[in-house]
Amino acid sequence: MTNRFSGPSFKQITNDYDRNRRLLSRKWLTGVGTAGALVFCAVAGIELSPAHCAAIVVPGVAYIFGESWVDGRMPGARELSQAIVDATSTEDNNQVQNS
Repeated sequence: MTNRFSGPSFKQITNDYDRNRRLLSRKWLTGVGTAGALVFCAVAGIELSPAHCAAIVVPGVAYIFGESWVDGRMPGARELSQAIVDATSTEDNNQVQNS
């Protein structure tokens, strides 16, 4: 099976990926901030009704899904994700054969 992805392997992409960029992404920070707000309220003893919890969580989830949808609609996103899947499955098959 030939690999159609002519760039670096998936392992190289993930190893070379800048950690600060991942940890400072807006989607990641939104998720951490949303969870942090709920944990803070629980630890501080602030009683939140389900409506208040929804008012904290829903905008964060909507933002994350919206940004993910926009990222998926970018030109070349489909080809890149397929190349990563192909590279991963090729590496997995090679690891199984080498075992």
